[in-house]
Amino acid sequence: NDIPFEILQPLIKETAEKINQLSPEDAQTGPARRMDLSVIAEHEHLLTGTSLELYKLLTKSIIETYKND
Repeated sequence: NDIPFEILQPLIKETAEKINQLSPEDAQTGPARRMDLSVIAEHEHLLTGTSLELYKLLTKSIIETYKND
């Protein structure tokens, strides 16, 4: 998408620094963690083939991990 790498550097740095501050469970974010089924459905609509199957597998795993929170 022609985004200059310099714009992404702060996000990458913040993400990498989380490993020193949070457990993987506490750092997990995203629509599966939030149980945002409408966003998950939108993502699935944009994917096909192996990418879609992988997305579904990871989403299911994340949902199962956090379903009792």
